[in-house]
Amino acid sequence: MKHRILAVLAAFASTLALAQQPAPVAFEKIPAGHIRAEGWLKTQLDYQVSGLSGNLDRMWDDVGPNSGWLGGTGESWERGPYYLRGIVSLAYVTQNQAMLAKIKPWLEAILASQNAEGYFGPKNDEDWWPRWLVAQLLITHHESTGDARVVPFLKNYYAYELAHLRAKPLKSWAKARGGEDIASILWLYRKTADPRLLDLARLVDSQTNRWVDIFEKDGPLDRRASLDTTRWLDDSPIHGVNLAHGLKYPALLHQLSGGQARYKTAFYRGLDNLKKHHWQVWGVPTGDEKVRSMGCSNGSETCQTVEFLHSLEYTLRTFGDAGLGDALEKAAFNALPAFFDPQFTVHPYYIVPNSVSATVLPRPFPNSHHGDVLTYGVISGYPCCTVNMHLGFPMLAEHLWLKTPGGRGLVAAVYAPSTLTTSLPNGTAVTVREETNYPFSDEITFVMQPAKAASFPLHLRIPGWCSGAEVRVNGKTAGTPKAGTFFNLTRTWKPGDRVTLRLPSQPTVTRWEANSVSVERGPLVYALAVRENWREFTSRHTPKPAPMGWKSFEIRSESPWNFGLVLGTDPARAFSVKTTPLAPNQSPWDPAHCPVRLVAKARKLPAWQANALQLTDPLPVSPVQSSEPVEEVTLLPIGATRLRIAQMPEATP
Repeated sequence: MKHRILAVLAAFASTLALAQQPAPVAFEKIPAGHIRAEGWLKTQLDYQVSGLSGNLDRMWDDVGPNSGWLGGTGESWERGPYYLRGIVSLAYVTQNQAMLAKIKPWLEAILASQNAEGYFGPKNDEDWWPRWLVAQLLITHHESTGDARVVPFLKNYYAYELAHLRAKPLKSWAKARGGEDIASILWLYRKTADPRLLDLARLVDSQTNRWVDIFEKDGPLDRRASLDTTRWLDDSPIHGVNLAHGLKYPALLHQLSGGQARYKTAFYRGLDNLKKHHWQVWGVPTGDEKVRSMGCSNGSETCQTVEFLHSLEYTLRTFGDAGLGDALEKAAFNALPAFFDPQFTVHPYYIVPNSVSATVLPRPFPNSHHGDVLTYGVISGYPCCTVNMHLGFPMLAEHLWLKTPGGRGLVAAVYAPSTLTTSLPNGTAVTVREETNYPFSDEITFVMQPAKAASFPLHLRIPGWCSGAEVRVNGKTAGTPKAGTFFNLTRTWKPGDRVTLRLPSQPTVTRWEANSVSVERGPLVYALAVRENWREFTSRHTPKPAPMGWKSFEIRSESPWNFGLVLGTDPARAFSVKTTPLAPNQSPWDPAHCPVRLVAKARKLPAWQANALQLTDPLPVSPVQSSEPVEEVTLLPIGATRLRIAQMPEATP
């Protein structure tokens, strides 16, 4: 008995010891400057440079030269850090010289602002929250440049935070978003092994919303009795952006706990509940300020989508689950581009699955913000999205490629045209060129260019939706990939070796409220294309006089939209796929140049009309009888639409 007790105690001690060290992550991040976007993704990022990302500071005082974060007397809270976080990532991913020059004064001002205690930034706003955004962008800067100032800067700041956090605990937005701080603390701990950083991480956790408890429970988040459903700002867990931040929290505690299974289980339970009760067709939860139930006229906020992607990227690195790559692609290739015009010059505050009018009207959102939240402008709704939206595509580019622990293997985590330049642990330089139009095509070719023959694993994500994936190396079949996994190719790679991954897809339908239909093919969601009439107007946000380039638009539909799809007995055969080449420097999200579309048969539903607020509620319950003639309609990838019907009824004779 004595020996048994000692064995139990020894095992318990071992568990405690393990918990004193963070659990390793499944995949390691590659510095932003080592992944270069090509093809359509490069075009997208170039549009950001020439659009709002590269010019917002010239148009809007809050991120202009007088910003408090540049040492001026202007806005000193989150707007400067949000904007800088996005354009730092953009600068290093594109290596654009103008963007590199633009971020330099910001970085220098921030690094020069730290006092002897470790505090930095504007003295007139001591909120913890914006400093966590700065920590993130400094990490990106350090990883991309090796700037030796960043690690001691962050060490000093976190010493300050540890010394003052008990007396000045987290509140408001910081209380909901403590995970962003913990993520940077864990990064620094892995650089320095300073045990005080783990103490700080646990202290931050003790003051942060109980996200794990929330995700462990069943039921709709916005109706749960234990939550204050009337309050959706500040630290509220039903605020859409807070929830998007909170989604990475179980992955953080998984690391802090030494890998306890509870936290991984909580993450997947929370994600499953979101999909069950709060999901939208484009792969993100509802969040028109407040998380709400599903609905074709309920919205998703730009900030929420960007932070949702950020959390998915973090959890993918932590857990190494191929399904999270699927979820990341679904949101990035559908919701994200729908938030911008193709040239990245204007955006809305919210998008809704069925949108037939983006005009100023007091629609029934929890925060209608003077009715302008669906319009496209430099600012639409609240300005947080104007500064946070710049991170979405650059951070996606940063996560196209990852590494296995110790940098021993390469992981193609998300697919898009790109070039990876990196090195193996033995110092061998490796370049991989990813040639593809994915997600608009189903074939991806990787051209391997190690400096010399080198053996290492290449992991290819096989999407869960693809049951017939094919992998060839130099034209020869290389195994049988399984859907929903990472396929491992370990071999001695020679310069010029070519890996071809084919991911065949066919149209499928999913069902939503009122038995309505959305159409998917591969990672793309499709919507009925509605002809758009853009009219410039002077919004309440427009400065007087308006700076050069400051635009705001209302959009009205100019074509019929009240169709029901004719699916027949085999929905997969109800659609024909039409493809066209995508010319260089053309955006695939421009409806005039979109390289893939679906043609379907449909009938008009005359009784289905927009309501007084130009929303398509209520949806008629499918199937809907219609005596109207069968017509052909065109469905575009949802990211190529600003007006759309993404949830369509099914029509029958």
